[in-house]
Amino acid sequence: LEGRLTVNTSALPAGVFSLVVQAALGPAVVPLDLKIKVISAEEAMMRPMLEVEGARGMTELQGYAGYETVFTLKAWTHAAERTIAVRGIRSFSLPEGAFISASWASGEPGNHTRMVDVRWMAAESQLGLHDMCFEAIDTRLVASEQLCLSVRVLPQPSPPPRFVSPSPGSAEIFFIRERRMLTIEAESPNPYDVLLIQPSAPLMHGQTLSPMQMLEGRVKATDMGAVARVAAHFEWWADTDMGGYNQTLCFTLSTPQADGTAVVRSEGAMGEGRVVSELCVSVGVPRCVYRAKAGDDVRRIAEMFDLDWLTIWGLNVNLSVTTPTPGMEVMVGRLYTVQEGDSLVSIAREFEARVSML
Repeated sequence: LEGRLTVNTSALPAGVFSLVVQAALGPAVVPLDLKIKVISAEEAMMRPMLEVEGARGMTELQGYAGYETVFTLKAWTHAAERTIAVRGIRSFSLPEGAFISASWASGEPGNHTRMVDVRWMAAESQLGLHDMCFEAIDTRLVASEQLCLSVRVLPQPSPPPRFVSPSPGSAEIFFIRERRMLTIEAESPNPYDVLLIQPSAPLMHGQTLSPMQMLEGRVKATDMGAVARVAAHFEWWADTDMGGYNQTLCFTLSTPQADGTAVVRSEGAMGEGRVVSELCVSVGVPRCVYRAKAGDDVRRIAEMFDLDWLTIWGLNVNLSVTTPTPGMEVMVGRLYTVQEGDSLVSIAREFEARVSML
């Protein structure tokens, strides 16, 4: 049984008035004792203000079953009232499981702000539209206008999270004595998903993977992300002895919890999680090839590789000047196919080189 009670307070003076309402259903009667506080027009002008922070006029927010929906309420007083502060923010008709969590305040009376977080982990049985109403109370026990909004709970979207770049199986070329960064991106159609990119096996030879960077997504229901998108940067400076390196490197995409349920983005710490996708790429370093940088000349390049500059000059017949163009590929050694009976000593003798150079 429900109904609406309307009270016309225009003829009442300012003050507190008692009101008794009886709700009857058959022989059962339940009395409701109410108090109505009537404030003057001047007080009404000084009521505390209340808004959903970051909502930008939105009256409907979205959440997903099994994921925590969070938004922040902000209440403040008018600067003209130097002795008034926001006492609290209270709620009406919250759906099951929703609650007001942390409360924090700032400023002084007359210019006072109080904020609270509203949290709700909706269940699969709560799909659909739910209304929530709130009001702020100041130290005079004067309330703000009621603020009502709707939260629409959606089922988990599909497809599952996936890598978007680079392409699976792509060949990524790195050059000796050159730092290169490869950006790995992944996304999920659920903007609340927390995604974690990790190498499938330990990285070696100075290779690194940067901490996660969130490109798009939602921590709060008022955020604007349409999907969850993250990036990590694989970086490597291939040393001189890495020429000829050719390996397949794989990376996993996971969500923080192994069972994939009840992900709390705003507080959850990322762990190994549930692997939902894997990306493998081929990483190679051309043998005996150096890519020239600004300021390089054949003497400087020769010193890098413990060679004399005439050797560099002889290996690169296409060089018409001693200063190669930045980005130009410079040969810094010869490729030799080992023959039956060869040894490092015999090969070094054939090319008039030291065994240590080989």
